[in-house]
Amino acid sequence: MEVIRGLVNIREKHKKAVITVGNFDGVHTGHRTILLEMKRKALELETKTLLICFEPQPREFFDYYNAPARLTRFKEKVELLSELGVDMVLCLKFDDSFRETTAERFIEIIADDLAAKAVYVGDDSRFGQGRSGSFDQLEEAGHRFGFNVYNFDTITHGEGRV
Repeated sequence: MEVIRGLVNIREKHKKAVITVGNFDGVHTGHRTILLEMKRKALELETKTLLICFEPQPREFFDYYNAPARLTRFKEKVELLSELGVDMVLCLKFDDSFRETTAERFIEIIADDLAAKAVYVGDDSRFGQGRSGSFDQLEEAGHRFGFNVYNFDTITHGEGRV
């Protein structure tokens, strides 16, 4: 697996992948479901998978002392993701500059900078400054830019959300 640190390190070989975005801390059952479906789609489209995550995680950035404890360190997460067949991890630095990234700019990153073939997100996915971006906005962008967007409903175990 290749770890890409920052948008400045994106190369042509990183483009046209099946993409997902999130913390993926612990790589739990819900994450595994998304990653396996991504892998299936990537095989169908004859491309690679790319996972976008952030360091620090946004909740750590905004409220360090009240952020949930991490289940895995970054290195462990990368190892787990690799074992599940993720081809590339794009790690973006979440700082004062990145927190000002608009939803529209984040869509440009996915559509233009990465030239996504498909995007998988959870049903609670929000992105961009102030969490202003929505699934509907991403799906509309997919129609404009030529990639499909897939929404995973919440995966539960008994009464609880996984």
